[in-house]
Amino acid sequence: MSFESELRVVTKEDFSTYKNSFDNILDKIQKSNDPNKLNYTPKRFPLDEQEEVTLLLYKNEVVAFSTLFHRDIFPDRVSRALNRMWKDPSIRFLDRPYWVVSRKMLLPQIEAAKSLNKKAIFISVQGERSNWLRRWVSEAKKDIPGWQIASGVRKVANGDDPLCWQHVAYLPLIEHFELELPMKSFAQWEKEYHEFKNL
Repeated sequence: MSFESELRVVTKEDFSTYKNSFDNILDKIQKSNDPNKLNYTPKRFPLDEQEEVTLLLYKNEVVAFSTLFHRDIFPDRVSRALNRMWKDPSIRFLDRPYWVVSRKMLLPQIEAAKSLNKKAIFISVQGERSNWLRRWVSEAKKDIPGWQIASGVRKVANGDDPLCWQHVAYLPLIEHFELELPMKSFAQWEKEYHEFKNL
């Protein structure tokens, strides 16, 4: 059997069964040297505010998770998919843009968004990863037509530093949708980003 065929998807409906395993992973992240570990603290990752929680299990062990999430600065009825995506180190470097992990978790999050009457979902990436995002969208469109890359960089978090502005791809769930997230040009953002890194 292939790795993909052995992966099992668990959604919010059945999440309680794996809550202890999930909490253990969060604890492990906090004890690691992961540069993004603060993103998984209760303050920055309030579980009860996630609209959907998606786990991937391999041999009954959680090897990846992400969520569907809306925050106040997002447009009405627009949420970020694959939010706070985490992958176990054992599979992290096997995962190309839009490989097994994205595909498996994205579909239930799209269904959750539709059930919540969302206008669109989006994904975002930090830093200078626009090429990665283009490759991701190119692959995703083969399964789910309609993905678009937003122009410039968009503000997706509260705060003033350049990391609050990210590259964004979005999937409209209604006709005639336009993404209304604050935008700045890539050139302007890149200048601010390099100044920020050199502080």
